[in-house]
Amino acid sequence: MTQPVITDYLFDEAAYNTHDGGYIPLEKPSTPPQPLAIPAIATPDRVDGKDVYYTITAQTGEVQLLPGAKTKTWGYNAPLLGQTFVYRDGQTIHLHLVNHLPEVTTFHWHGLDIPGPIEDGGCHAPVYPGESRDVTFTINQPASTDWLHAHPCPSTAEQVWHGLAAMAIVQDEHEESLPLPRNYGVDDIPLILQDRRFHEDNQWDYRADYDPDGVQGPTAMINGTINPYFDVTTQKVRLRILNGSNRREWRLHFSDDLQFTQIAGDNSYCRPRYRSRTS
Repeated sequence: MTQPVITDYLFDEAAYNTHDGGYIPLEKPSTPPQPLAIPAIATPDRVDGKDVYYTITAQTGEVQLLPGAKTKTWGYNAPLLGQTFVYRDGQTIHLHLVNHLPEVTTFHWHGLDIPGPIEDGGCHAPVYPGESRDVTFTINQPASTDWLHAHPCPSTAEQVWHGLAAMAIVQDEHEESLPLPRNYGVDDIPLILQDRRFHEDNQWDYRADYDPDGVQGPTAMINGTINPYFDVTTQKVRLRILNGSNRREWRLHFSDDLQFTQIAGDNSYCRPRYRSRTS
């Protein structure tokens, strides 16, 4: 039996954000193609059975995103975005959270099924400049793709715009039993989708670009790479897609309308859906 292929995006064209008054279309980059940056997997400070210990530092940095001046950025254990944190169902995670930023921040685990308000890292769990906080939580959920981002009120959007966004992956026995690609960086690829506008000397200016409905920019950025490419070396590739943008909706398809299989949504696996478009 031939499986039906979904050729539409997930909602009607009339609801697209392209109709918003503040919509900013993406522009084709003029810079040469660059290899897609793959965030490194975070290495624990130590592992004691199911107890795993990490230090996560929110820090400032600068990155060569465009020719010319480097762009000032923020990140987790990295100058931009962050390392990828791989957890396993049943592990107890011990985090030493350090703030090396010039302002208060939080460390919010978007998608992890953990207690609030402190462990979850929402606005009630501030970490002040030059200070730290220790939290512990147990992973008790199915395999999923989640993310770490800043969540201080009222600066969540601005700090994510600066670069505070990293992927978190939860693994479990069920996921391991499935015939899926899982060689990280080879056939299991994180894709953090963002957009930016570059101002003088290649800098971002959140205040200049501010829109109360969310900030957009005309330049697409994937894993902190502008105009990226990825050399595929395997027959099957798994893409973990994370919308790390402040406002932009992403409607995705391959240039030749290649069909693909959707195997998961937010926080869970689903029955395979055969598609040529998604959003």
